[in-house]
Amino acid sequence: MKVAVVGATGLVGTKMLEVLAERNFPVSELIPVASARSVGKEVIFKGKGYKVVSMEDGIAAQPAVAIFSAGGSTSLEWAPKYAAAGIRVIDNSSAWRMDPTKKLVVPEVNASVLTSDDFIIANPNCSTIQMVVALQPLHEKYKIKRVVVSTYQSVTGTGKQAVDQLFNERKGEKLTADQMAYKYQINLKSDLKIMHKVININIGWRIFQVEETAFEVLNHYIDSLKRYFGGKPEGAEIVADIENRIAELLQAKLKDKPSITAEEVNEIIASMGSPEAIAAVSSLGQAVVADIENGPWPFAGRNYACVVVTNYLWRPNLPAIVQSVAPGGVLIYETFAAGNETVGKPSRPDFLLQPGELLRACEGLRVVAYEVGFHPSPDRFIQRIAAIREDPTEPKARYTL
Repeated sequence: MKVAVVGATGLVGTKMLEVLAERNFPVSELIPVASARSVGKEVIFKGKGYKVVSMEDGIAAQPAVAIFSAGGSTSLEWAPKYAAAGIRVIDNSSAWRMDPTKKLVVPEVNASVLTSDDFIIANPNCSTIQMVVALQPLHEKYKIKRVVVSTYQSVTGTGKQAVDQLFNERKGEKLTADQMAYKYQINLKSDLKIMHKVININIGWRIFQVEETAFEVLNHYIDSLKRYFGGKPEGAEIVADIENRIAELLQAKLKDKPSITAEEVNEIIASMGSPEAIAAVSSLGQAVVADIENGPWPFAGRNYACVVVTNYLWRPNLPAIVQSVAPGGVLIYETFAAGNETVGKPSRPDFLLQPGELLRACEGLRVVAYEVGFHPSPDRFIQRIAAIREDPTEPKARYTL
């Protein structure tokens, strides 16, 4: 079989050649392919030297299979060209892992999904491959519902440039942007003390990395919830709801960061309220912890004599909030308005009422009070409204002017 190895001079490509030799893969002719600066170099396969050729010459050689190990950008550009020439591509990069049109194949697990029409065959990353090989027989027997995984990826997985960057950083050399596989420092040897202070915590069936102090604060808060609600009816359900909400807020805080700080945890806890505050509300009625922005509206079909909203705006829910006011009931709503971006947070238009927006939202209710403007201590721009849904069964109220 005529086989091309694209990226043959790179760290992963050279290892691929070793594996082909070790497995005694039936290679009748090897075509080592690499970038223009490597053309003409020689690679050794099974004791024989082969000259590296260009990407274009690799296509012209018409191999039966091209194994790509040259990075995501190279695969995105060249794999479709090889496939269009009738060459079956086995891609080892990350290029296709989020592409629904490309199958991610681990031969021991799902090779049967392949058809003769598949000319670009991708795989999941290295951690996933070895994990699913072990999990597949367990899943067949027991039907796994959830897997929680923490992986620690080696620099070598990114290639030779990343390894060079790591060792050059350890030597204290200054690198140009072109010399860096990662656009930030990856040598953390001098920062091991900081790394030791990051701890994994399981909240709402999700694993988060938090700083040591944040871990202690979170544990203390959750323990206090469990102590407070432990002996109460539906206490476990209340705690689980709160943990799920904390997990959502932690995920939002993470974004592109590696871990959560104690300050961020304290912000989340402040927004959730103390166990005593939650319990105080619970004693007056039903306490509900829900993600009302990403999940369904939890009060569908229910109406209330009084609906109070403070410092909150999620426009898709405005109609549902107004609709929740029962006949004869009152809506009291106050939150930040346009102009607040000049004095502080929130500053995004998504979270600031536009002029007259509350009035328009309350069409169908009778407005008894409406204010808009600037308030000091702390400085803020707000809109606030009090509006009543008329009860058609009651006589209209009269007010002395």
